Amino acid sequence: MQVLPQLGRVTVLCLATLLMLVRGRSEESAGNERMEAFFRARGYEPVRLELTRQNKLMAAGVLEDRKIRCLVDTGWSQSSVTAPYVGHATELTNIVAGGFDAFGAVFAPQQEHLVALETLKLGRCQFMGQPVSVIAATHRHSMADDAPTGSLIPRSTKGSAEYNLVLGWDFLVRNFALIDCNRATLYFRGAEAPASLQTTIRESLRQSGFSEIPLQETHYNHGIVAGRMKDREVLFQVDTGAFASQLDQEEAKRLGLVGHSLHARAIGAAGGSSELDLAHTDDIQLAGHRVGKYRIGISDLSALNKLRQLYKLPPIVGIIGMDLLSRDEAVVDCQGGRIFMRSHAE
Repeated sequence: MQVLPQLGRVTVLCLATLLMLVRGRSEESAGNERMEAFFRARGYEPVRLELTRQNKLMAAGVLEDRKIRCLVDTGWSQSSVTAPYVGHATELTNIVAGGFDAFGAVFAPQQEHLVALETLKLGRCQFMGQPVSVIAATHRHSMADDAPTGSLIPRSTKGSAEYNLVLGWDFLVRNFALIDCNRATLYFRGAEAPASLQTTIRESLRQSGFSEIPLQETHYNHGIVAGRMKDREVLFQVDTGAFASQLDQEEAKRLGLVGHSLHARAIGAAGGSSELDLAHTDDIQLAGHRVGKYRIGISDLSALNKLRQLYKLPPIVGIIGMDLLSRDEAVVDCQGGRIFMRSHAE
């Protein structure tokens, strides 16, 4: 057996590592192409998204011949546009109340408008007359400070992308959207998928190792999933606009979770904020999907639960954000009221 010189060993190891990386990326690319081909063959049109450093799903669109950046946000009930981009939109009503973010801050609507957009283009898809509320200014989703999280939670706000249109739950349901969170692709369909096709999609994803998780409360323009923690039945909100999954701080105490400070704040869409801690858990289960060992944020979500209380809805313990949705390859079927996730539990 020939003994390689030390330099030779390093070279061989580097080449082997490079080959593994290339093979991994090739397999990932092939997986992306298979998923896209699967949905295309069933009448869905893909729109490629950008997954930003802040775990935001962004779409590049054209609103009435003007380029616009769009945030894809399942936690946003009524789609919204900033006032400078209203253009030739048709006014529908002037009795829109200000919206809330997860931390209680209020949006002040611009002149209290609800309007119908004339034309919105996303990829090869064109949408006419979509109703949106008009808000006064561009808002940012971000963390306030750099923080060594040691998790999938972003470290910095540097380069945080602005957006002027939010594609909320109402828009996504109305246009039969599917969101592939891991592959950053949004799919639309011109009409509701027939029951037989929905069954085919569900069975195909199950056979590929995905668990099916029903969504609740979709009629309130939110997707809520039931789960278990520490043998307790709990509810989470599925929120692609949230950079990281988070537990409410009071619920975390009840569950016996102790967080350590990140010296950072979680920032809501309207500018509300909360101190952000980090905790370790291995006890989250969503229907038949086990999350496994995970670092999760802890913040104050009491304002969100107070709003739910007004609608006589049970409290949520937390938010399932893009960090977990991306890691576990979530496919959100907005119109079908279900989410598919593939386990990466250790």
